[in-house]
Order: sequence, then C-alpha cells, then structure tokens
Amino acid sequence: EQFELSAENGTSLYVPFGCAHGYLVLEDCLICYKANEDFYPEYDTGILWNDKELGIPWPVHLVDSVILSEKDNHLPTFAEYKEKFIFHPLKKGEKNGKSCIS
Repeated sequence: EQFELSAENGTSLYVPFGCAHGYLVLEDCLICYKANEDFYPEYDTGILWNDKELGIPWPVHLVDSVILSEKDNHLPTFAEYKEKFIFHPLKKGEKNGKSCIS
C-alpha cells in the first residue's frame, strides 16, 4: 500500500517493528524516525528497492532521478534476504520481537 506524507496533509505513518518499508522523496524534506531501540548500523539491512519479485510501482516518473546511498545500492533481493532472515516471534508479554541475519 502507498501513502503520501506531506506537511500539507499532516499525515504520519506507523510502521510496526520488523515490517519492511521504503520511501521515495518527491521534494526537499527532512525524514524523522521514532524507533523502539538504539540504531546498530552493523545490523542494518534491507531489501533492494526495485526488486521485480516485490513489484512495487514506485512513481519514479515524479522525480528527476533516484538517489540511493551506497548501502542501499547493494541491498539483497527479497529472495536473497529471505534466505538469511530468521524471525523470532513475540512470546506473550514480550515488548519486542527479535530478528537477525544469520
């Protein structure tokens, strides 16, 4: 599902823990995250934004170019990601699930 977040519409989006997400910035802006944990770059991962298996209809026609970080340029496909991903679901009373890359 896609959402447009802007100062004009005042929309924000809650992304649950462990849920993959991405965004396309259409104009100069500041992105703010509220996280449930400190950031550990050594565990930071993701999925290639334009993976054909996911089929996300990114509206790239609305921007002059797609600018990605070096890290994001080298993310695995969804199939590659699934091969390495281990998810430990919440147990009753736990606050955070745990995920890791093997």
